[in-house]
Amino acid sequence: MCIRDSAMPLTSEQTAALKKQVEFYFSDVNISKDVFLKGKVAEDPKGFVPLSVLLTFNRVSKFTKDAKELFDAIKDSETLMLDEANLSVARSEPLPESVQKDDQTVYCKPVPSAATLEELVEFFGKFGPVEAVWRRYFPGAKDAASMESRTKPSVFVVFGNVESAKKFTAEPPKFGDVQLFVQPKTVYSEAKAAEMALKAKNKKPVKEQEAKRTTPEMPKGSSFSITNVGEIEKFSAVKGLWPAEEQKGIRYVFTPSSEEAHLIFQDAETAAKMVESLSTRAPTLNGKIPTITKLEGEAEETLLAEVNKEIADRSEMNRGGRGGRGGRGGRGGRGGRGGRGGKRERE
Repeated sequence: MCIRDSAMPLTSEQTAALKKQVEFYFSDVNISKDVFLKGKVAEDPKGFVPLSVLLTFNRVSKFTKDAKELFDAIKDSETLMLDEANLSVARSEPLPESVQKDDQTVYCKPVPSAATLEELVEFFGKFGPVEAVWRRYFPGAKDAASMESRTKPSVFVVFGNVESAKKFTAEPPKFGDVQLFVQPKTVYSEAKAAEMALKAKNKKPVKEQEAKRTTPEMPKGSSFSITNVGEIEKFSAVKGLWPAEEQKGIRYVFTPSSEEAHLIFQDAETAAKMVESLSTRAPTLNGKIPTITKLEGEAEETLLAEVNKEIADRSEMNRGGRGGRGGRGGRGGRGGRGGRGGKRERE
């Protein structure tokens, strides 16, 4: 990520890029997934978020750390509005009750893992309006040295309308000299679900005593990622983001890297309350306000598989008289009830 010299004023190109980035943060397609920002919007009756909060986001701070420069960049936006003091920003239109973009989204591969997000948006933008390009990451590879080691050679592209998505799927282009494979997201998701069901069906049976679980099944719809807090020394520091009386709502802590923690709450209802609590109190870890993002779809399935395997591995070790703690790809931790265990940086 290129950081500009703060002593130099923003160029017109940088100002336009900064405005576009902030408009994206508040767009339907992003805010529907961004638990942290949605929580900040909910803190104000009119949905205003302080500019100082936005200045902590990497893709804003790479342009400026000055609220005045940020104000100048977004003051003429048609989709954003500023408060009377020019210290906070909000959407011009109210938040939608729900956002459904699957019909406008396509799965696409192979794309260069080293390509920047800006390069990907520019490429796909040649074939229709693009609302977002979502990268896909290898589990537990956030700390890998190179971009190629961290990111999968595939992306989800959210087009601005169904027609553009259908046309792109019907006539997939080449990325450089490589022909792209493209599927509607709905088709991709159905195929993945069928693949996982087939694997489960063909899984070799195990002895009854080995199949018997010592802890309840991990809940779905309750998985979140904590990032943007720097080095996580121990999993108890993550639990410490909540008061002691609330920590029992955490079922499992899994740390795939030293700067990322995945949480599984007791259930979806508990998760919603604890995320709201975190957003309302705005606690810090290592002096930084954490970014909490809900894990859905493939990301959640991957986490649950990792956790279930970790539990099974530890159980096997204990049966063999080899105790121990720890997590695959990270450090183990205790949840509030049941389960022992074991970062996407805010962009």
